[in-house]
Amino acid sequence: NYRALCEYHDGELIVLNANTPIYINPFYGPLDPAHIDRIAAGLGEMGSGGTDRLTWTQFTVLGRALTYFSSWWQQRYGDEEPILEQFAGEILDTGIFAPDNAEAQTIGKDLALKLSLFYGDGMYAGFVNGKNSFTLRKNLTVIEFGELNNQHLQGVLFYSLFNHITHRFKDPTLRRVWKSIWGDELWKLLKYKATAEVMEDVIRTYRNFRISAIFLSQRAEDWNSPVGQIIKGITESNLFLKQGSGEMPLVKKLFDLTAAEEDLFQYVGKQGTFNAGYLRLTDKKGGIVRMIPNSLDLLLMAQTPEMQERRAHLATLGTHPLRDRITEAVYV
Repeated sequence: NYRALCEYHDGELIVLNANTPIYINPFYGPLDPAHIDRIAAGLGEMGSGGTDRLTWTQFTVLGRALTYFSSWWQQRYGDEEPILEQFAGEILDTGIFAPDNAEAQTIGKDLALKLSLFYGDGMYAGFVNGKNSFTLRKNLTVIEFGELNNQHLQGVLFYSLFNHITHRFKDPTLRRVWKSIWGDELWKLLKYKATAEVMEDVIRTYRNFRISAIFLSQRAEDWNSPVGQIIKGITESNLFLKQGSGEMPLVKKLFDLTAAEEDLFQYVGKQGTFNAGYLRLTDKKGGIVRMIPNSLDLLLMAQTPEMQERRAHLATLGTHPLRDRITEAVYV
């Protein structure tokens, strides 16, 4: 129940949908080589449609065009923030980045077409083709993707947001503050290998900036995706909850569980007032852990009829802060 958690902590809730899009501009940033690398991977994901992945030649042309654009833009506009339409229209479509290479120019036009859903009058331009309007203003920000019907769009926006949040978290003013990013299943939608490699490079620097990344999924097969394989390979710990019917053989294979570890799963699951899980650490230590909710956790999260009724009652107590209404109702 992310919404209740967000409301209790006076956080910001961002609901992405077609009627109220916000600009998550992949070109927002320093346009240095590391940023260009992230943009190239993101545009490759956009242009792939989640299925028709770019060839190495296409990706090479895209990278060459982006490198040219970065220098071209900074010479003419300095620190002004560019948008996708300017890159696609001024560089890819014109072929100015490769004046003596007809093949590269043809590929550039094709790439501009592949990206056209995301700029101009494209269906998804309202989420990408504008000056960045996504900022982190609160200690807790919840971003919901559920109202976006297109899974490819969900994955593309998640990747852009992931990079924007990481850039914000690396701000020197936040150096001493512990920070975390939670990704609930959306990372699995990223199909492009270059995107996975960029995420790997980014995540490997997190320890230096007091950032933790937590990725959740209900299906073992999600860890077999390009990004899933990356996360699985560099994670510092795994928490396994009760597995669905038929999931254990794949979980055992993907996570290389020993017979002793597999045996532990008989103790995993809901146990009355608490939930038991198997926590595996990097040094091959770990075991069964009990997650015991306190009264606030139960009130905000539990799906029992009693707690649902209490949350419904809290909604009738006015619009003042949720924590004040909880105190008024003497629920915690």
